[in-house]
Amino acid sequence: LNQRATEMVLLDEAHSREITVSDADLEDGLHSIMADLGFSEFNHQNLSRLGIVDEKRFKTYVYDRMLINELISQIKNDMEGDDIERRIQLLIPDLYQNSGIQTFPENLRSPLSRRYE
Repeated sequence: LNQRATEMVLLDEAHSREITVSDADLEDGLHSIMADLGFSEFNHQNLSRLGIVDEKRFKTYVYDRMLINELISQIKNDMEGDDIERRIQLLIPDLYQNSGIQTFPENLRSPLSRRYE
């Protein structure tokens, strides 16, 4: 529950910073994941071999991860000092408080993440 709330806060911050992932970058990311897993292409058959039955949900998951990774990269670039990871962890509660997101289960589906439905 806490992890999903943190993800939503990070996605909200990514949206505030107008961070996006292009369709081409998403496709590259999907193909890269599949290549890392030993598959030559991203398709339904290969996803099924991995036990993934919902391609749209998988794409949404990868898209969200790419947004969060880009946000963290931008935050790291904005910060100075040696202990960047610790400083990011300290920043999350401030982002959470400013987001207005509540941690009730029915609120944990972020309206900000792109859905492939």
